[in-house]
Amino acid sequence: MPFGRYWDDLPVGVSAVVAGPSRPVLSELAAGLKKNIMYLVRLVTRLTAVGALVLYAGGFTPVGVAAGSLAAMAQSFFYGGFTGGLFSLLQSAGASILSPWWFTTVGTIGAVVTSACIGLFKAVMRVWVWWKGR
Repeated sequence: MPFGRYWDDLPVGVSAVVAGPSRPVLSELAAGLKKNIMYLVRLVTRLTAVGALVLYAGGFTPVGVAAGSLAAMAQSFFYGGFTGGLFSLLQSAGASILSPWWFTTVGTIGAVVTSACIGLFKAVMRVWVWWKGR
């Protein structure tokens, strides 16, 4: 094993570049990075799903503006037949979004894959810690 667990075990030229009184263990840095990446993935996934549900509930559906919805009332009150601006952006987002049954399917697959990856990562880390402690 060419390097140890701590920054102090690196060769002199490399460890001189790393400055500061606190030098964390490499595995702690990797765990923190993994935690931040997983948090970001969960945040983006949840915000996308919530945004899609809000658009759909407002009446911006994949097949157009839903009759009797908030979007239909806003279109008739503000725009009439000539829409533009924010309304058009919301309608475009609602039309390009997946239909609700696809949301459920894709969300379920995403949740299963994410949890499997987290479980696999935890198992690999346990084996790694066991291997390093031998």
